[in-house]
Amino acid sequence: MIHLNFHPFPVLTTERLVLREMSLDDIDTYFIIRADEEMNKYIANPRPKTREEAQAILERMASYARDNKSIAWTIADKATDKMVGSLCLWSMDGNDDSWEFGYAILTEHQNKGLMTEALQTAIKYGFEVMNLPMISAFTHKDNASSIHLLEKNNFTRNHAAEATHAQIEELKEEMAHSVIYTLRRDK
Repeated sequence: MIHLNFHPFPVLTTERLVLREMSLDDIDTYFIIRADEEMNKYIANPRPKTREEAQAILERMASYARDNKSIAWTIADKATDKMVGSLCLWSMDGNDDSWEFGYAILTEHQNKGLMTEALQTAIKYGFEVMNLPMISAFTHKDNASSIHLLEKNNFTRNHAAEATHAQIEELKEEMAHSVIYTLRRDK
């Protein structure tokens, strides 16, 4: 059975990172992460135009954790506690068996293995604490960095899920540009 209890908020640590609850101290960095055109060229979500819009997104994500619906972490540098990225784990369809990662890291922190550290720790949390049977990640078919990250962490492309999602009218356009990778929990 899936275990959803984010109280107290689960703080995860790696060698170089702390995955912690997002705070208002993160808002300026979070705004960059969500609004930067280059960082988001493969993401169809609307970009916040102001710091206040970014804060509203951050507050909405915090409410999901309070309601035990999903969780979003700030990926912070362990030495400085400064935000370098974000990582969320959320239910795709409100279905216990269908959970997805979303992630982003500031350009200057890319290609240093930080997202791999964060993802591996969150995978362990998802499988061992939340008891998820599987975790997915949607990415743009041209996002080679994201695909490499997922494959390096043993995610495999799920053609069957892609075909199923492509049949859903609301997802047809998105699926024309997306691929789905999944990782199943070892029994």
